[in-house]
Amino acid sequence: MAPQYQAVTLIASPSYPNAIAWSSDNLVAVASGHIVTILNPAALDGPRGVVGLRRSDPFPIGVVNREDLFEPCLVPTCLARDAEPCALSISWSPQGFAPNSGCLLAVCTVDGHVKLYRSPIWEICDEWVQVADLSQLLFSYYKTINFGEDNGSHLTSLKNINTEETEVLGSTCELQDPLSRRDPGQRKRKPPRVDDYIYDGNKDDLDASNDADFSLKPCSKSKKKSSKKTAKHGQEPVSVNGQGSTGNSKASLSSNGGNKSLPLITAKQYACRDACLSSLVVAWSPLVSSSDKISCLLRHWCVLAVGSKSGNVYFWKLYKPEYYTIDAGVVNSDPMLIGVLQAHKSWVSAITWEVSSEGSSTSSLLLATGCSDRSVKIWLANIEGLNRCTNAEEVPFALVAEVTTDLSAPVSAISLAVPAGSQYEVNLAIGRVSGSLETWTWNTCSSKIENTNACHAHDQVVTGLSWGMDGYCLYSCSQDNSARCWIYNGNHLEEIPVHTNFPESKESTDLSEVSDRCFGLTLAPGGQMIAVVRGLDLNVLDQMYQARTQKAVVEFIWIGGQFVGIPLDRSIDVCNPQSTILSSSNFLWWGSNILWSLKKYENVEKGLALWDVVAALQGFKKYAPSFLETLMDMWISALFSAWS
Repeated sequence: MAPQYQAVTLIASPSYPNAIAWSSDNLVAVASGHIVTILNPAALDGPRGVVGLRRSDPFPIGVVNREDLFEPCLVPTCLARDAEPCALSISWSPQGFAPNSGCLLAVCTVDGHVKLYRSPIWEICDEWVQVADLSQLLFSYYKTINFGEDNGSHLTSLKNINTEETEVLGSTCELQDPLSRRDPGQRKRKPPRVDDYIYDGNKDDLDASNDADFSLKPCSKSKKKSSKKTAKHGQEPVSVNGQGSTGNSKASLSSNGGNKSLPLITAKQYACRDACLSSLVVAWSPLVSSSDKISCLLRHWCVLAVGSKSGNVYFWKLYKPEYYTIDAGVVNSDPMLIGVLQAHKSWVSAITWEVSSEGSSTSSLLLATGCSDRSVKIWLANIEGLNRCTNAEEVPFALVAEVTTDLSAPVSAISLAVPAGSQYEVNLAIGRVSGSLETWTWNTCSSKIENTNACHAHDQVVTGLSWGMDGYCLYSCSQDNSARCWIYNGNHLEEIPVHTNFPESKESTDLSEVSDRCFGLTLAPGGQMIAVVRGLDLNVLDQMYQARTQKAVVEFIWIGGQFVGIPLDRSIDVCNPQSTILSSSNFLWWGSNILWSLKKYENVEKGLALWDVVAALQGFKKYAPSFLETLMDMWISALFSAWS
């Protein structure tokens, strides 16, 4: 379909925004429906990895009386939506947390479960291996404290959940065609046993109908199933076999005989418990370091933030292994729940991290959370204070800024950046379901946040958002099949073309005729390339050969030749370029952007992932060797002059 490094097809199409992520060890993960596809950008024609998603058993959180099923708070839980598992959110950990010194992949599915995966090291297969089930650990924690209902903690202060979610139903109900349903002839599984609770659900016991959920998915017509049994009105307790309005959430009515060990709870209790356990979005923090008081050694760790339907954000801490091995019996340290934050009163739809004052003694972690109620909040946590947290009831984050607008559209994507050379400012970008794009600047000294720009950037949902080049530019994509780049000049955004010429390949292929929407974008570790995942319009493909196997495409776009606002180094010799493909201004932009990227790797603690930079330099070596020599001389001279 396109030259190498430009596009690669997928056998399954994404279903939700932010469906692509680029790891620091140069792997690209795409949440393509019922699987997560792992690509190697350096060998797109080579083997691929895959994370096969499987249905998870519902958590035995209790049973309710039959008449309580008609309570408004249980309607989203009772009605079915997706019969097959689907990836809802993905995120890569920093490099070094897998046994082979690679990255761990966190995957959140529509049934609300979050699991961690690693690449197959000693296994002879292409499927990634599960290393932890965070949802099961979270259920065990809530079971220990009885969901916080005994002491009336903040974990149960979830009022008007159904009302707030219903308010945003109309504006978020779009993005994807309904998934195929499970084969009705599938074999029935035996009732599983989970933590001494016996779950016995019969999917034929209720006339369940499909219902539109509150995630960024399309509204579809309800498709009813006929029930073989009729529920009788009475006071018998029934089990609600579901985990939320997204995912495999189905309601089952059964007699009390199979659920005697489950506690009888109210409809509101069930809705609150289900919302706490239903995860929506995951995001790894940057790598942080702290000194161990016992061994006095420097330990590296990171935090995984998980947003839920209840508005809670859960923080899971994971230490970097002290050594790496390929032995099958060695297991890394288990994730530890270190905090539960009641960030919002409704669904957490987006999460992003950033480091403030990186490298200084007062470094802090910044966390931005977006919600379906249209609000965005910025939280601040001291790294040392966060490292000391061991109790899940502690809240190590402090609210420092909040964005509230009159816009009626929920938040679909957010991104944080600390601009280069700006010591007291943080840039925040917000993408909404309406297609609008906002930029805000938060001053760390005055703790004031100001709106610097607001525009109608896209016609439909903003499905991807990322700052690049230290906050000099902003990349966005949308359900309307557009991907755009914006230069951030003071108080306004200026759009520039995304595609740039590159000596080694042709201009990027125009996919507008065969694709119908974008599901997300991500930047390469070196910042010289972006990857955009697009769904394909099957109506324009050959139904015999293409439509069956080509559901989506990942497009790789070179961006190193853009003017992205970085001050140009005009000492680069571009007077007599040997290549006729690029103009003098293109050479100047390529040189400045590549030097910016190389300087990032002067930090010895930063892992080397120079694939996109090296690939660009190899192209210039063939077509413009004198330009490459000038560029390398400038970088090496500046590097050694700083050490002298």
